[in-house]
Amino acid sequence: MLIKDIINPIPIFGNIINANDYILMNKLPKSKLFGQIFTPPLLAIEMAKLIATSNTFNKLKILDPCIGPSTFLKAFNNLTLPSETKYLGFDIDPEMISHSINTAKTTNIKTIMKEGDYLLEKSLVFQPNAIIMNPPYVRHEWINQVEKNKYKDIIRTLYKDTIDGRSNLFIYFLLKSFHELANNGVMCIIVYDAITSSIYGKKALQLVLKNANIEYQKHIKTPFNDALVDATIMLIRKQMGKPLLKKEKNHQPINLVPLKEIVDTRRGIGLINSKLFISNKHDPYFNESKLFLKKQPLDTLVVNHENVKQKAYLYEKPEVISIKLKRWLHNEASKICKQGKNSKTLEDKMQINDNWLLHKVHTAPILFNYYIRSNPRFLFNQDMLPFSDNFYGVYPKEIDNNVAWLLLNTSTFVEHILSNARNQGNGLKKLQLYEFNDALVPDWRLIRSKDQHKLQKLAQELLKTNSSKAILAEADALVQNIIKG
Repeated sequence: MLIKDIINPIPIFGNIINANDYILMNKLPKSKLFGQIFTPPLLAIEMAKLIATSNTFNKLKILDPCIGPSTFLKAFNNLTLPSETKYLGFDIDPEMISHSINTAKTTNIKTIMKEGDYLLEKSLVFQPNAIIMNPPYVRHEWINQVEKNKYKDIIRTLYKDTIDGRSNLFIYFLLKSFHELANNGVMCIIVYDAITSSIYGKKALQLVLKNANIEYQKHIKTPFNDALVDATIMLIRKQMGKPLLKKEKNHQPINLVPLKEIVDTRRGIGLINSKLFISNKHDPYFNESKLFLKKQPLDTLVVNHENVKQKAYLYEKPEVISIKLKRWLHNEASKICKQGKNSKTLEDKMQINDNWLLHKVHTAPILFNYYIRSNPRFLFNQDMLPFSDNFYGVYPKEIDNNVAWLLLNTSTFVEHILSNARNQGNGLKKLQLYEFNDALVPDWRLIRSKDQHKLQKLAQELLKTNSSKAILAEADALVQNIIKG
């Protein structure tokens, strides 16, 4: 059955989604669909102990909003708890609930299990004075739109505020469960470390910390199997009506602004499958492929038709692809899928979308490779070539592209931007998009008109010579004047 043949929306989890969403979701592994990343038992024991030792109530009432394989329940069962301890577990996955019901029979804890979406639960059987959770990790764009709208409404009702539009699903779990926590109760969570570094994480924490204190916090390096992310354990105590802290004065230099104020940024093209779409000179249809910046050229600040050698089959509209090339790409894709290695995304796309071989093609005047080992630099995209998702495309505001490129390559701009980078080990640094956008840099809108004229000339010289320490040093001196004011 093809997508176009399906007319009626299909129910899933008691709600209605469209056919495209349904088929796509059923192609996902269950762990990705539900955002399941399970807690290692040793960490679960550590978290359960934090709650047990921090508890100030005679009766312990624990909420586990996403119980999974009962890892936390098992951890609590090995501890000495108040005699009247109750445990309420939720999960949207019926297999997890079935497993947890069986686990509960082997414990001494009075346990209630509920299958369903905790976020849509309107009332609990008791008010928890302790919450323990490893909430699901689902990117915002993967959340079904029907549920997403309901979740947003719930947070708006509870907090009289909205969350950041990029928020991961775990943010909703954090905010709803904290609201339901009894005063002086504690919440112990293990979450992706974006909670303290991303814009959406910081905003959510601000909402919580209006009526709470963080009593314990620990960063953990890649604790989860099959997920290369760092995590943070937090123990948060709810304290309604706590004294408001005086806001610290903003010591940010007045002439520094977040980079996002003076440029727009977007990530490049993510190929569905590099092995298929990166062309090879021996391909029969190599001449129909287009230049594509995948790898950063060495020792240059300019990329163009002369120094970019890689090519790819990049098309946005099906009608511009020859029938022979379509047939060939399909056959090559089928071979890759049969091999089974790194082909899951390709196979899914081919099954759900007739136009699976199309890409949204991006170009930008300035490019930046956000994986940095040495010699960080901004590339001038002289011929506006399409670029891969190894790069951020930079679109300057209120300034000539050439001048922006020159300024971004000055040591002052580079140092300010790299101050937001995180170490990846072995000399490698990485700048997430939000880290790149939030880096504080000199505000080039403050450059005087006579200095702008100088910079125009310097940028033209740099384009001719491609690299010059003297030119960049002269431009850097003008940048320093911006900071000094």
